[in-house]
Order: sequence, then structure tokens, then C-alpha cells
Amino acid sequence: MPVELKSFHSTDRTLWSVASYRLTRSPRLIMTLTLTIIILAGGLVAALIFVPWRQTVIGQGEVAIFDPLDRPQTVDSQIKGRLVELLVKEGETVQKGEVIARLEDRDSKYLDPDQEARVMGQIDALRNKKSAAMERIDTLQAQIETLRQAREAKLASARAKIAQNRQKLNVNRQMLRIGEQDLETARLQEQRIETLEEAGLKSRRDYELALQKRVETETKLQKMKGDLVLNEQDIQLSELEIANIEADVAEKIQKGRESIAKARETIADIEEKIEKLKNEAGALDVRQSLRTLTAPASGRIVNLTKLGIGQLIKEGQTIARVVPENSSRGVELYLSGVDAPLVQTGIPVRLMFEGFPAVPLAGWDWASVGTFGGRVVAVDPVSTSPEDSKKEGFRVWVLPDPEQPDWPEPDRLRIGAKANGWLMLNKVPLYFELWRQLNAFPALPAKPEKGVGPKPKPVIKR
Repeated sequence: MPVELKSFHSTDRTLWSVASYRLTRSPRLIMTLTLTIIILAGGLVAALIFVPWRQTVIGQGEVAIFDPLDRPQTVDSQIKGRLVELLVKEGETVQKGEVIARLEDRDSKYLDPDQEARVMGQIDALRNKKSAAMERIDTLQAQIETLRQAREAKLASARAKIAQNRQKLNVNRQMLRIGEQDLETARLQEQRIETLEEAGLKSRRDYELALQKRVETETKLQKMKGDLVLNEQDIQLSELEIANIEADVAEKIQKGRESIAKARETIADIEEKIEKLKNEAGALDVRQSLRTLTAPASGRIVNLTKLGIGQLIKEGQTIARVVPENSSRGVELYLSGVDAPLVQTGIPVRLMFEGFPAVPLAGWDWASVGTFGGRVVAVDPVSTSPEDSKKEGFRVWVLPDPEQPDWPEPDRLRIGAKANGWLMLNKVPLYFELWRQLNAFPALPAKPEKGVGPKPKPVIKR
């Protein structure tokens, strides 16, 4: 009996232990949830440590035209006039230089339709006057040359005459010396005959003949002296004649040169008047060309002003705008002063355009859906004017990335469409990005990819 009771109590205790365990153990669902949470936590920690994250800078802006030559250009009236003809319609395609409108000039200075013809007539008249003055200069120069030749001929004749008179003077001087000798001989002969006559060796007739001979010799000598004086006077007169010839010709040449100088002064005045008239004619020609308004570039007419034929157009008034068809599209993004220093040219950008559905995952650019690639090509060094509150901040120009798919067609992505951009900076671990965001630290400055961005300038060595 006691043995049976002991066995009964042992079995009962075991049964009660199993029942208690079943009542106190955790449900299977809780175990599964706990295990799942532990796995997720471990995966999250692993992701924070090993999963990379792309730091970004967010900017907002719009699609714009990058090349200034491709931007919309206005057709402005540069003169005050009356609209007489309008040759285009809103939305019409035009080519560069095509006539858009014609005006009638209403300036009082240019109302005369024959003003340009009259100016050209004045220019022709002045040119004829200039030709006459140039011909007069040629005539005066020919006269001066003739005077010089005549002067040389007269001077040669006068010099020859002087030479001839000097030869005569030399001959007369020799004859004078001979005459003086003859006179001395006649005097001696007279004295000898007089002595012989007193001695009775010669007759009175011989003495008278000797006296006559002496007198004749003296007369000839006086005549020779007179001729010598005349020769010297002729030489002096010839020299005076040379001086008169040179003075006379020099005076005439000087008058001719003065006439030439006056003629050249007249030509200079005529040329000045011709240049002024040419400027006036050119201004008239340009003024006439301004009456015709042409397209500054090939493109489409937009914003055509509502004007009627005969309506007055003010100077500087815009008639229409021409939007080039093949424009170099880009995106103007505006960044804050905190983010702008982090951006450099050449870094990639993911863009989301207005009207194009997209799922942007900035940290994982490879997983972004519906976004388009771009590259930063310029960063403004100064902020925009605070007066324009819609475009406040530092402007960044983004162009299509040549290694990414093309942007939408121009007829779908139009100029002025809003755009959001994520400028890709450095790759960091995910925990680092969370830690940075929690502490409100700025992102790391961007490092341009190899081969992208501005090239360094070469160092110039002396």
C-alpha cells in the first residue's frame, strides 16, 4: 500500500510540471517576431556600416537657354514711325533676315523722299569742284616747272654774256697795256725827233708827224680805257640781270606755290564737306534700312504686339519676339549660401522636370526613376539680387550629361518649365549621413570625377 501511494504521487508531480511549462512558455508568434526584429536590427546595423550613401545638395530652378545667342530675341523699332505693313503672324516660323514689318518714318528731318538723291548730287558737285582744283594744281605745277626752265635758260644766257664780257675785258686790258707801251714809245720818239730837229738833223715835218703820232696814241689809249670801263659795267649789269632773273622767277614761283597751297586748302575743305555728306548719306541709308524690321534670328514668332496698320510706333517699342527653334537647353538651379561652396563644375546632377513623373532617390542615384542626368558647367561667384525673391541664392548652370539618356524633346520640355535638381557630392557610409543630418553638419565638398571639370592652368616658369 505505501509503495503504490509513492508511485502515484511521483506521476502526478510530473504531469503537473509539464502542464505548468506549457502554461508559462512564450507563444510561437512572439518568438517569430522577436527573431525577425533581431534580424532586422542586425541588417540595419550592417546597412548603416556597409551601405554607401550619396550626399546631395538640393536646388530649385527652371529650364533656360544656356547659349546667349539662342535666347529669345526681341524685334524692336529703332525709329519713330507709322506701321504700314505687317508680314508675319503669331506662331509663324521665320528665317534670319526675313522682313517682319515695314514702317514709314515720321521724323521731320527725314520726311523728304528725295533727300538722299540731293545729298548724292551735292557730293558729285563737290567732287567736280575737287577735280577742277586738282587740275589747277597740276597747271600751277607745270607753270612752276616752266618758270624754272626759263630761269635756267635766262641764267645761262646771262652767264654766257658775263663770260664774253670778261673775255673782252681781258683783251682790252692787254690792248691797254700795249697802248701804254705804244704811248711811251711815241713820247720817246717825239723827244728824239725834237732833239734832232733842234740839232738840224730832222725837219719840222718829222717833228710834227711824231707829235701827231703821240697824240693819236694817247687818243687810242683813252678810248681803250673807256672800253675797259664799259666792259666792267657790262659785267656788273649782267650780274644784276642774273639777280633780277632769280628774284623775278622766285617771286612767280612763290605765287604759284601760294596758289597751289590755296588750291590744296580748297581740296581739303571739299573733302571735309564730302565726308560730312557721306556720313549724312550713310545715316540716311541706315535710317532707311531701319524702316524695315527683320528677324534677328531663325525661329518662331511669339508675343506679337497687337498693332494695326497706320498705328504709330514709338522708338524702342517691341513689335515681337523670336524664339530660336534649336536652342541649347540647360537648367538654372539656385542654391543657398550654405550649399553653394560645396559645388564645383563637373559634378553630376539628377533632375526632375515639371510634368514628368519621377521617383527620385537622391542617396542612391542608380535607383532614381524618371529623373534625367546633367553636369554642372558653371557656378556664379556672387549671389543674385535680393530684389528678385523668386531667384534668390547662387545660380548654378546644368547641361545635359552626354553619357546619360537625352532630355525630353523641346516640344515637351519647354523653356521656363520648373525643375528640381539633386547635385551629387561624395559617397559616404549611411551612418555618417544620419550622424551628419542629426547634428546639422554641412556635407563634404564635392570632388569632381576624373577627367571632368576645368583643367588646371599650366605653370609658367621664368
